[in-house]
Amino acid sequence: MAEHQLKKICADMRQKNLPHMIGNIVLAHRVGYVPIGHPGLFVGVSAPHRKEAIESMDWAIFQIKAKVPVWKQEVYEDQTRAWTVNCECYWLSPSSQTPNNEATTGRFTILSS
Repeated sequence: MAEHQLKKICADMRQKNLPHMIGNIVLAHRVGYVPIGHPGLFVGVSAPHRKEAIESMDWAIFQIKAKVPVWKQEVYEDQTRAWTVNCECYWLSPSSQTPNNEATTGRFTILSS
């Protein structure tokens, strides 16, 4: 589901901008254990002008937070753990806020357009 939403965000970004305003788009979301201080999300956009690239990246991050279902298990200093859900994802219902499984690998889901 998350990969489908990321692909849709890429397509929407292309449709939102005139084709000549942005070049390549890369969305990468980390799956699995992410050490503190390491990136969990990468958004890259090429464009002839900085303004269009920055505005497109900002738009993509907002869309990812609003539309992509992301769960994470936080591990605290005392080794207790708690699952959290992306609270900014407006369409998640309380019953759907339980993750399907515990991710243990450190890989990225990378989409490029």
